[in-house]
Amino acid sequence: MRRVKFLGLAVLLLAACGEQGEQLAPGGSGGSGGAGGSGGGALCGNGVVEAGESCDDGNDVDGDACTSGCEVARCGDGFVHEGAEACDDGNDVDTDGCTSTCALPACGDGHVQGDEACDHGVANSDTAADACRSDCTAARCGDGVRDTGEACDDANEDEDDECTSLCQPPRCGDGFLQGDEACDDGEANSDQAPDACRTDCATPACGDGVADSGEACDDGNDDETDGCTTLCAAPRCGDGILHEGEACDDGAGNSNSRADACRLNCTAPSCGDGVADSGEACDDGNDDDSDLCLRSCTLARCGDGILRSTEECDDGNNLDGDTCDSACLLTFCGNGSVDTPLQGTVTVVTPVVTNPNGATGHVCHDGASCSGPCNLYVDRDPQAPEHGICQALGHRRAVSVVWGSGVGADDEVMPQAANWSCDGYACEASDDADTTDDCDAGEMLDTIVCERMPFVEACDDANTDPYDACTPGCTATYCGDGVVHNGVETCDDGNTVGGDGCSATCMREGRSLPAPGQRLTLTGSLDANDAVWERPYEDCSRSWITGMHYELHEFTNDTAAELLLIFTAEWAPGTDGYLHIVDPPFNPVPPIYNCLAGDDDYGASGSQIFAYTVPAGSSITVVASDGAPGGQIGAYTLRIFAIGALEMDGNEAAAEAMPIALDEIVTGMILNGDKDYFAFQATAGATYSIETWSGAPESCAVGNGSSADTRIRLYDTDGVTELATDDNGGLASACSLLTWTAPSTGTYYFRTQYTDDSDVWESIIPYFVEVRSP
Repeated sequence: MRRVKFLGLAVLLLAACGEQGEQLAPGGSGGSGGAGGSGGGALCGNGVVEAGESCDDGNDVDGDACTSGCEVARCGDGFVHEGAEACDDGNDVDTDGCTSTCALPACGDGHVQGDEACDHGVANSDTAADACRSDCTAARCGDGVRDTGEACDDANEDEDDECTSLCQPPRCGDGFLQGDEACDDGEANSDQAPDACRTDCATPACGDGVADSGEACDDGNDDETDGCTTLCAAPRCGDGILHEGEACDDGAGNSNSRADACRLNCTAPSCGDGVADSGEACDDGNDDDSDLCLRSCTLARCGDGILRSTEECDDGNNLDGDTCDSACLLTFCGNGSVDTPLQGTVTVVTPVVTNPNGATGHVCHDGASCSGPCNLYVDRDPQAPEHGICQALGHRRAVSVVWGSGVGADDEVMPQAANWSCDGYACEASDDADTTDDCDAGEMLDTIVCERMPFVEACDDANTDPYDACTPGCTATYCGDGVVHNGVETCDDGNTVGGDGCSATCMREGRSLPAPGQRLTLTGSLDANDAVWERPYEDCSRSWITGMHYELHEFTNDTAAELLLIFTAEWAPGTDGYLHIVDPPFNPVPPIYNCLAGDDDYGASGSQIFAYTVPAGSSITVVASDGAPGGQIGAYTLRIFAIGALEMDGNEAAAEAMPIALDEIVTGMILNGDKDYFAFQATAGATYSIETWSGAPESCAVGNGSSADTRIRLYDTDGVTELATDDNGGLASACSLLTWTAPSTGTYYFRTQYTDDSDVWESIIPYFVEVRSP
C-alpha cells in the first residue's frame, strides 16, 4: 500500500508538472521558485498530519485508529476498527449483518433480525405482560406470563391442573377431562344426542332424558307408574318395581320356591302356591286333604279325623287306650299301651291287592303284611266276608263298606273269609248275614266301618314273655299263679303259704350262710326248662349273651358280724357255667339285675367267687347259669365256705404255732420258703384227720391249671419229734390228708409246707387246713 500511496503521489506530481509546463529533468534541480528541492503538497502515509489529513499514522492499515486515507477511523467508514468495532459494513442499516453501531446483530439490541419475532432491547422481559421476551420471542400462551387475553398461564400443558394449555381455567366443554368430569368431548357435548357426553360433562345415564344404547326408553323422571321405569325399561313383572296389577315385585328376589318370597308372577305368597311360607306348616299346592298336607296348609296329623294311607285308623283324637291309639294304629294286646277301646265304630282302610283277573281292590289291613291267601274279594254272599275282616282286627262286625270298582267274574275268585289270615288271626265268615251289601260282581272292598269290640287290658308290656309281670294276654300276673315272674318274684309254688321254701309274697325263703370256719354244700341242675336272663360278664361290666338259663339261691347272713365267704360251683365234667352274686330282688333284664360279683373259669370245670363279704343281716342272691345257651350243664354242686381264722406269717416254729380247734377251717398262705406251724389238743386214743386243700373243699385246684401241692408233717408234744407225714394223700393228687390216733392226751403240732423241703414256690397260693375227729 505504501507503494500505491507513493505511486499516486508520483502521478499527481507528474500531472502537476504537465499542467505548469514544467518538466523535471533527471538530475536537474528544482524550479526557480523552489528552494533546495524541498517544496511540494501533503503526502498521506508519511506519518505527518498535513493539510487535508485528519490523521497520518505512517501506515496503510485500515483497522487501526487512522485509516489508509489518513482519516480518523469511525463506524460506517467501511473498516472494522479493531478493538472498537465488531463489524463495519459502511452503512447505517440495522437489519443486515452489521448494525449502524458497527455491532453484530443480537437479541436485545432493539433490532428485529433473523428469526427474531421481536426485539425491544432493554424492554425485553420474561415477566412483563405483553413484552417481547428475553429470547426475542413474542408473548404467547404457555410462556408463564399472563398476557392480554389470557386468564392464566402456568407454562405447562397439563390439562388437569388449574390452567389449561389454552391459558384458561378448566371448564366443562373445553374438551379436556378435568376434576370431577366424567367426560368432555368439547363442542360434541350434547344433551340430546344418544350416547354423547352431556353438556354438564356427565356420561349418558338412565334418567337423563335421552334414550341411549341399552335403554328401551328414558323419560328423565322417577315415576315408576308411567311407561318408562327408572331403570329405563318398559314395565314388567320381575323388574323390582310395583306396577299396577302387581301385588309385589322383588325383582331377582321373586321366587316360586323360597318361603315368603314374591312369586314369579308378582303375586303375594299364599297357602296353596306350593311353598311353605311363614305361618304355614306345609304347602303342597293342592286342595287334597287326604294327603299329608291339608288345603289349610297345616300338616296332616294323626287325630285330625281324616283317614290316610299311612294310618290304620283315625278317630279324631290323640288318646291312647281306645281302639285307635295316639299313633293312629289299631290297638291290640302287645302294643305297649293299656287300652280300653270305646264303644262305637272305626273305619279301616284296606290295602290294594290284585285278583287273578287283574282287577285291583282293597281287602285287608293289619298294619304290616298279610299272611296266607290275601286275595279276599267280596261278592253278594250273605256270609259277608267283611265281617270276618272286622273280627280279625279285633272288632265285632262290618257296619258298612265302601266298594271299589274292580272288574271280575261273578263268584269265581271270591273265596270266603275263612281263606284269609292276617297277623296271626284266622278270619272266619260271620254267621251274621248282612243283606245291605250292594256289590256288583267283582267289586272289591275299599274301606270297612267296623263296630268296635270293647275289651279291657290290665297291662300291656309289648312282649310275649310269660315270666314278666304282664302275661301275653295282657292280664296281670300275681303271686301264686305258679309262674315265676322275673323282677317281681323269685319263686312261685302256686300258693301264698310261707314256710315251704317260697314265701307268701313269692320270694325264695333264703338259707342261712355258714358261720365262720364252716361250710355249706348244695346241689342244683340247669336245663332248658329253666328261666333265661341276659347274663353279664364275669366282672359284671355289661350284658353279654341273652337266653342263658339260670337258677337262683337265696342266702341271708344271720350272724351278728360280717362274713368273708368263698363261693365255688363245680359244673358237670365237660361243661362250662357262670357264677354271679346279685343284690336281691333279682331282675334278669340289664341294667337292673344289680350284679355285685362273678366268675367264669376256676379249675378244669368250675367257677369261684373268692373272699366276698356279706354284712350282718344282709341277703344275697347267687345265680348259677349256663356258659353257653342251651342249658347243657345239668347237675352241679355249690359250696359255700365262711372263712374263719386266718394264718398269719410268724408261725414258722412250734413255739410260734397257731392254735386250731377241731372242725375249724383256717386259711393259710404258702409263699417262698414258708412253713406254717399249728397246735391242737388231742385226747389219748382218739383218731384225728388233718387235711389241706385249695379251692373247693375236695380239690387242690386253684385255677389256671395250678394247684396248692402241700405236705403235712405231724410232731409230738415237744414240737420236734416227727410222728407222721403225708404229701398227696388227699384228693386230686395234690391235697394232703393225714389220719392219726393220739397216743396220749396233750398238745400236738403239725406243719404245712410245699410238697418238698425246698424253699422254691412258684407263687403265693392260698390254702385251707382243717383238723377233724372222725
